Amino acid sequence: MIENLPLEWQKSVLSCMATAQTLSWNDLQHGYIQLVTKYIPGPLSLSYFVPFVLLPVALMIPPSVLSHTQLSWYFLPPICAAVVHAWYVMGGVDVVSVDGLLWSTLLIGFKDARKDFRRVILVHNHDHDHASHRGSDFAKDVSRKRTKDEDKRALDGKFADGSQGLRLADPPKGRRNFSGYLQTDEEDILEQPYPANLFPRLKWVLTLIVSTRFHGWLTGAAARDIRQLEIIRRTPNRTRYVLSILPVTIFTQCLVLPLVFQLAIHDPGIPALSPTVQNTSRWLLFSKSKSFVPPPQTVSLLHDFVPAFVLRPLTLGLFTFCMLYGGYYQLVPLVVFTNYLFGLPPDNWSMQNLPDHFGPITSVLDHGVGGLWGRWWHQHMREMVSGPGLVVADHLGLSEQKLAEEEDTVRRERLYNCRYTLQVVSGFFFSGITHMGLVPPFAPGAMGLRLRIAGFFWVQACAVILERLIGSALGLAKVDPYKPRSRTVKAIVSSWTLRALRLVWVLAWLSLTLPLLEQPFERLGWWKIYPPPGCTSSMWYYMRGDWIP
Repeated sequence: MIENLPLEWQKSVLSCMATAQTLSWNDLQHGYIQLVTKYIPGPLSLSYFVPFVLLPVALMIPPSVLSHTQLSWYFLPPICAAVVHAWYVMGGVDVVSVDGLLWSTLLIGFKDARKDFRRVILVHNHDHDHASHRGSDFAKDVSRKRTKDEDKRALDGKFADGSQGLRLADPPKGRRNFSGYLQTDEEDILEQPYPANLFPRLKWVLTLIVSTRFHGWLTGAAARDIRQLEIIRRTPNRTRYVLSILPVTIFTQCLVLPLVFQLAIHDPGIPALSPTVQNTSRWLLFSKSKSFVPPPQTVSLLHDFVPAFVLRPLTLGLFTFCMLYGGYYQLVPLVVFTNYLFGLPPDNWSMQNLPDHFGPITSVLDHGVGGLWGRWWHQHMREMVSGPGLVVADHLGLSEQKLAEEEDTVRRERLYNCRYTLQVVSGFFFSGITHMGLVPPFAPGAMGLRLRIAGFFWVQACAVILERLIGSALGLAKVDPYKPRSRTVKAIVSSWTLRALRLVWVLAWLSLTLPLLEQPFERLGWWKIYPPPGCTSSMWYYMRGDWIP
């Protein structure tokens, strides 16, 4: 088996096997402690896992046994105490524990999920009839199927910002529905409230816990539920999903990432990767001795014509994006392979039923910094970090329902801006706290690195709120996706001029704020996670971008 591997891999495997045979339990324990205290923060006590046990237990208790208030008082204090104890033992926060605390607080305290949440599933009519006749557990718990007339009545209302809702059944001429997909008459939406039976309830609860973006759930927030119904009411197409994701994945991983890595290698401001400092990556399993090579002509031109205070932060930002994008979509080639050869996975479990991890890049041109963080960047933590701000807004009389009932347009817009501000401040504040958990407790200058990472996210709120206020004053805050756009030359020039100004503003803002992350990247070795361990010589050549002219 090992003989079939490349020679370099054989040496690595044999070395690992020899090391594993000499390891004892104490060595493994010591190695784990070193890992979670100096490299990647992680659990050091059993209290770390308490929230992940108590959260499903709490949601499994029906409202007839414990009311929402009782559930909050019985479960949130021990969850908070366990998380604080875990932080004390670890010597600081980490990402998973902060997310667990925020998620538990949202689902148990801020939201009454057992009463207000509905799981929604799109099925074809023949599938629904089959499910009804077979007497499945899901069919028993589904209260009814949601008709399109009900969706139409819901969409005929007003959004919280006062704009008119969009009719699902009668979209404007020449336009598709909100999500960009045509609906068919062969589709129904099934609603599943909190189940009464034990095993369906367990499935309902576990599905909710892992649905961090509330995709496939109605939560009682009017504007969000309207858009969720539009996203659900689409015809899933595996081919369309693959064709939309695969080209971007190839472009970012095979072209952008190698170019960014070459820019970083030959940037004297990033000494961790400079060939004059070290020629090998300590993450590799075998040596890659390499003499100094002058930068490619493409890299030299970029360094010559783009100022370093602009190019260096953008290099860091693009490197982060490419690594995250590759992590989220690393299973796409597997989906392509299994889809067309074996028809796997089944449609109910296939990736095209999930929302995209990243939005369209045009959101940055249309909405500036707010579009970058609120539409283009991944939204996996949006609900849990912005939830506290929305709760505060509701208690201050800025709920969606009250804003929709406000008749004074100017006052309604001002109040909505206040609600938006609370949501943004909450989102970026807790996002900063969460990302502080990326820094190990015993890293050199750990507190300073944590404040730099948190500060990067905290200052983003200032830019987003400033954009909102300026856009509101100039009448640019609201964009109706169904309003026909003017196609005159003057309108087109004006639109692209505004887009160009937003792009310049976003680049300037990132050039100003991304340097906050330079020290964490340098001291924590984040530049060295690429290329990954176990690369052969040819893989090393292509992934590093040594082929770039």
